[in-house]
Amino acid sequence: MPLAEYLSYVLRLEGFDWAVYGVGFLLLVGLACVSVPIVFRRAGVYARYWRYASVDELLLLAGSVTVAVLLTGAISLAAVQLLPTRPPLPRSIPLIFLLLALVATAGPRFAVRLAARAIGRKRSNGRGTEHPPQPVLVVGAGDAGAMPVLRHPEPVDGRILRPPPESPVEGRILSLSKGAS
Repeated sequence: MPLAEYLSYVLRLEGFDWAVYGVGFLLLVGLACVSVPIVFRRAGVYARYWRYASVDELLLLAGSVTVAVLLTGAISLAAVQLLPTRPPLPRSIPLIFLLLALVATAGPRFAVRLAARAIGRKRSNGRGTEHPPQPVLVVGAGDAGAMPVLRHPEPVDGRILRPPPESPVEGRILSLSKGAS
């Protein structure tokens, strides 16, 4: 977060003069270091398992970062007015910080998600391991059971079988082994 704060100053001012903006910067960083963990904890950001992150987690993270940055920005802008020296704090800094904070918080979390997905794909198709793919049988799941196979990004070795209409098995029977019949 401090790096995102610093970069927001650099982007806004095309540089950073410590003598002029140092007090406002330290105030903003201090407030962010206190408010962001509190907001994240209350929103449940730390309770999520980011290996399985989805759109819901992205929305939660974006909302939490927005609340934390708005809180930090409002308090710091008000606090700057109460300080006797009134150090300059450009009003656009919190907005720039919001964008950079979203990247700084979402980037590592979704990198974990993408890495887990890549590892999972390697394992699911047998590459990267010494174990061949395992046969899978999905019974009675209907279209929901067929979707992972039908939408698989790579060709699946096997057959998708439909039971006869008079069969007591509802839905589809899927066999993903090479010799399935």
